[in-house]
Amino acid sequence: MTRIHPDYMKNALDAGKAGDFDGYNENIAKGLEYWTKVFRESIGHMSPIEAPLIITALKEMADAYTEALPGSKESVDWIRSRVERKVVVIHIRHE
Repeated sequence: MTRIHPDYMKNALDAGKAGDFDGYNENIAKGLEYWTKVFRESIGHMSPIEAPLIITALKEMADAYTEALPGSKESVDWIRSRVERKVVVIHIRHE
């Protein structure tokens, strides 16, 4: 089964080109929320002992995408410099 994901970045860029900066910001925010939810649901609850492996895997995946997609690092840096950080609460079992 192929999962179809929304085109938040494409929609944001289209809105920005049209001068609709509220639409741009809305799509960036919705996209970040969507992908955060996808990853959190996929990972689920984690044992503290597994956290370093999960963090390393996510960072390695991000680095691979950044290297494979020209211009993505600059786009990521630009988005991260303008997005208000949200505190993500993850419940970790203490064993």
